[in-house]
Amino acid sequence: LIDLFSPLIYHNIFLGSGEYILTGGHDRQILLFNANSGKHVSSFNAHAWEVFDLDISQDKQHFLSGGGDRSLFLWDVAM
Repeated sequence: LIDLFSPLIYHNIFLGSGEYILTGGHDRQILLFNANSGKHVSSFNAHAWEVFDLDISQDKQHFLSGGGDRSLFLWDVAM
């Protein structure tokens, strides 16, 4: 289950109507969780350093991640 108060999670956002949570942090992974059950749904991996920021597009079909490696990645998260 997810611990949103972990010091290793640097950023989290809610997706859809709040039914999913996206987290990014120290482990360089972006993780998608079901907000109701806390269960892991999917992982997104590409950053070589920590994930510091996440933002969702207005249509909620994509999100952007920014990391300590100075890279930005655009992801498809169609639900």
